[in-house]
Amino acid sequence: MDDKELYRQILGVVAPWKIKTIELALEQDRVDIYLEWPKLQDGTCPECEKTCKVHDRRTERTWRHLDTCQLKTFIHCQIPRVKCDEHKTKTMEVPWAEDMSRFTKQFERIAIQFLEASENRSKTAEVLRLSWDELNHIMEKAVNRGLSRRTDDTIKTIGMDEKSYLKGQSYITVMTDTEGKRILDVVQDRKNKYLIFI
Repeated sequence: MDDKELYRQILGVVAPWKIKTIELALEQDRVDIYLEWPKLQDGTCPECEKTCKVHDRRTERTWRHLDTCQLKTFIHCQIPRVKCDEHKTKTMEVPWAEDMSRFTKQFERIAIQFLEASENRSKTAEVLRLSWDELNHIMEKAVNRGLSRRTDDTIKTIGMDEKSYLKGQSYITVMTDTEGKRILDVVQDRKNKYLIFI
């Protein structure tokens, strides 16, 4: 099995996407994988999912992927833009990452699992070799995804609790649905004005 086929299977690259080149830079502890959409292959409009002609390609973008052994792994691609009769020129969606993300879906999922297991952002950022801001951005996206899936179920009982952080000098107030076992809101501080009476 050659290196392209190995990475194709590891990354789950599905045709017509294909691996163009792989570059190993041991002195920088990184692997760079360059993906491409075949030049004569039609694309798909992200709005209506109709097959359309490829108009051009965007400038190269880079996404951080799960490490290969101890090496940071990056995916590079010039994403095609398609010319749709209905929606004009649109950038195709890529299967490995969400729109406007600098990380692959798999990397973001692992980052969230690390956060859930460690409950410590600094340690998680250190293990994943991320900055605090990068990890915080991944976390905020995960929270927003969860909130978008939240349904308007009837809430029978609400729980209020305060939690200390930063060595007990700061507090947050957490409001929960005690039966549905979900967090409804989190506010900074523990003032009486946050208490809700139903």
